[in-house]
Amino acid sequence: MNYLLPNLMQKEDVDKLICDTLDKVLVLRFGRASDAVCMQLDEILAKSAREVSKFASIATVDIDAEGIQMYVKYFDISWIPATIFFFNAQHMKMDSGSADHTKWIGAFESKQDFIDVVEMATRDAGCEIFGVLWQSWMDVHGSYAIMKPDQGSALVDNFSSFLISL
Repeated sequence: MNYLLPNLMQKEDVDKLICDTLDKVLVLRFGRASDAVCMQLDEILAKSAREVSKFASIATVDIDAEGIQMYVKYFDISWIPATIFFFNAQHMKMDSGSADHTKWIGAFESKQDFIDVVEMATRDAGCEIFGVLWQSWMDVHGSYAIMKPDQGSALVDNFSSFLISL
């Protein structure tokens, strides 16, 4: 199903999409088109794309592409699929159980789960609060994940300046 979504295979394409997506949440799915879990997530993303198109853009990124390896290393993508969120060229960090809080690992359980996450991210990003709560699909015991922009992370202080410096 990733043929229904833009597929980025070059660093320049990812940079341009991150910098050019303004006033919308940008959702980048890092993974492989041949992976079963990536295919499940791609189906959810493709089915959701039209419904979220007014407030979000979605694209897939092939982690095996030579031009993408800088992002694979930067975001430490060792588990796929890894979904990364941006707003106005700023990386949105999240507390979803991963140690570095830079990405969502795995597929969303349903289309509505994904839409709810993007709606809340958009609503909160527009208010410049950037606090997003949604029920984690990984933990059916009711824990929540918190999503917020990357503010002074140990990796890079400002993602926009990181893009420009490369």
